[in-house]
Amino acid sequence: MNANAPPVRQVAYLETIIKVQQELLACKELSSIYTSILSDIRQATGASRAYFFSSQLHDTIQVYTLVAESCEPSLSPRTDITLLQALPHSYVPHWTVILMHSGLVYGKKDDFASEEKFFMSSQNIQSILLAPVIAEQRFLGFLGLDDCKNVHEWNTMDKEMLQRLAAALAYALLHEQIVQDLMYARQEQLELMEMLAHDLKNPLSAILLTAEVLMRNQDKLSREEMEKRLTNIKQSVLRMKDISDTMLQSRRSTQIMSTTLCLEPIGLTNVIETVADALRMQAAAKGQRLVVEASKEVPKALGDRIVVMQVLENLISNAIKFSPLGKKIWVRLSKHDKWIHIEVADEGPGVKEEERHRLFQKRAKLSIKPTGGESSTGYGLWICKTLIEAMHGKIWYEERQGYGATFVVALRSTTEVNES
Repeated sequence: MNANAPPVRQVAYLETIIKVQQELLACKELSSIYTSILSDIRQATGASRAYFFSSQLHDTIQVYTLVAESCEPSLSPRTDITLLQALPHSYVPHWTVILMHSGLVYGKKDDFASEEKFFMSSQNIQSILLAPVIAEQRFLGFLGLDDCKNVHEWNTMDKEMLQRLAAALAYALLHEQIVQDLMYARQEQLELMEMLAHDLKNPLSAILLTAEVLMRNQDKLSREEMEKRLTNIKQSVLRMKDISDTMLQSRRSTQIMSTTLCLEPIGLTNVIETVADALRMQAAAKGQRLVVEASKEVPKALGDRIVVMQVLENLISNAIKFSPLGKKIWVRLSKHDKWIHIEVADEGPGVKEEERHRLFQKRAKLSIKPTGGESSTGYGLWICKTLIEAMHGKIWYEERQGYGATFVVALRSTTEVNES
């Protein structure tokens, strides 16, 4: 602080600095204290207004956004003025250069060039003082003071105080962003774990059911039947490995498979039959019958074989989960112009019309309940939609004439025959 300044003024400025810094350190959400700290700064300096503009770079142009302000009771807030809500760099080019290089902007209206003078006139500003908010070499915006009534002579204490508080705000903003990033990363990791548990559930159930059949009937099954069931267990284990490898490669739940897809022409008949075979025992445990209608004459589709299997596992296991005991579930394959459709249809209660808009949302919770007490995480259909769209395909829901549900997956058709 200025050693030549009156002691009373020095104390007042120091008290303001300490108070604002303490508020910045103690608060959990900066937006809740902006008005308070700006009011303290305005009153300490005697300015007409105090404000904080955040800054972002858009198409090489620095754009400021008014975050908060405090003004004298006799003045009207400027927060609704479009010019101040998105202040373009072109209005104050010289100021932007100074601020981005850690300099202060201050002076009377007549001290500035035409662009700055025009801006100050349009906002009835007689004198102005701006301090950059910079942390880790990142320009985050500026704190500002201005006087609308008189030509304010900004003294050394005004400048030092605003600089110190701008620096304190910069690091508070940086800290808040780091905390938010950590919370976001933690949430993403939790979601990845939940999704991994969701997708491992089907192959694990298949292994458990197959093992139980082998244990109960080991003396009755032929060698061929034993080998078939052991092959099914092996395939389920390989599916689990594929799923876990994919999840480990994905750092974020919103990037599931999108960076590891291998799009190629695939024959869907064998894919459907492989998935259906793995889930037939699960359906049989509820007295349900899984019917596959997939002609080998349907052309191949463009997709990732592992991903298509994952989607089908989700859709068929959902049909099993939400269908009543003893009902049928159909999996159909057909060609529609340039698209190959896979339909998974059931005889369950369907989805209420008012809930259909939430079907493919993450963690969607609907009123329909599993018929066998199975668990439901709300991830399955969201995962399906994410994966299908990553393959440039489409997925949607259809009502089956008042009963049952049909989910349709559409993938791009190729010119190749499905199965040779």
